[in-house]
Amino acid sequence: LGVVGMGSLGRAIARHLGFNQGPFRVVAGFDIDPQKIGRQISGLTVEPVHTIPRVVSERDIQIGILAVPAAVAQELYDVLADAGVRSVLNFAPARLRTRPTVRSRNVDIGIYLEELVFHLGDGR
Repeated sequence: LGVVGMGSLGRAIARHLGFNQGPFRVVAGFDIDPQKIGRQISGLTVEPVHTIPRVVSERDIQIGILAVPAAVAQELYDVLADAGVRSVLNFAPARLRTRPTVRSRNVDIGIYLEELVFHLGDGR
């Protein structure tokens, strides 16, 4: 797995044991923020986003995780797709123009919270 966006959510994903045991392993973290690049997070050195094509190839990254602001999500999805990832899990609050060759899923935490709030009103 390669995580793009090493803010709070990206760091949490990189540290999550479920993504670092068994078949899932976070092997790269990327960011555009110079203050994050070069920092160590759960044994990973945060790399600049411009290295995505090289790192995806070198580390055989098949799945990319987007944990970025909506404004840059499409651009970074395209970078991941061009680099050869086969799947993208998108946490960005944006709908992406996806490619048929890259399987994609959107995770909208707000929708899940709204569902839970709805069920609070029915006595469950």
